[in-house]
Amino acid sequence: VHIWSSIMSYSVDVFSKVSFWKDSDFDGFRERNATIHLDDESLLDPWMHMARADIFVMSTSSFSFVPAVLNSGCVISTEHIDLLVEGWVKGNEEIKRDLDNSKLAKCIARSGFKSVLAKKR
Repeated sequence: VHIWSSIMSYSVDVFSKVSFWKDSDFDGFRERNATIHLDDESLLDPWMHMARADIFVMSTSSFSFVPAVLNSGCVISTEHIDLLVEGWVKGNEEIKRDLDNSKLAKCIARSGFKSVLAKKR
C-alpha cells in the first residue's frame, strides 16, 4: 500500500510554509506497513505508481485524475467525481446502493485480488 499526500496547504501561498498535515499524522499508516510519500519532487513517480496500481482509490483532486484515466486496473472514485471512465466504480454509491457490492467486487476481482467484500459464511 502506498499513500501520497502533501503536508503543505496549497490553498494558500506555498511560500508561506503553512502546513495542513504533519508528517506524524501518517504514523498510523506506517504502523500498518504502508509506504508514505509526502511532497515528492516530481509528479512522474507518484503518477506512475498510481497509474499502475492494481486497485487505485482516487481522491477528488485533479492530481489523482490523470493517473486514474491511465490506470487499466480497478479504479474506485469518490461520489464527487462526475466523469467516470468505463469500468470505474463510484465507491461511496456502490456501498450504499448494492448490499452485495457486486460492481465493487468485480472491480477488485479484475485486479487479481480476492474481494475483501466477500461475505463470511
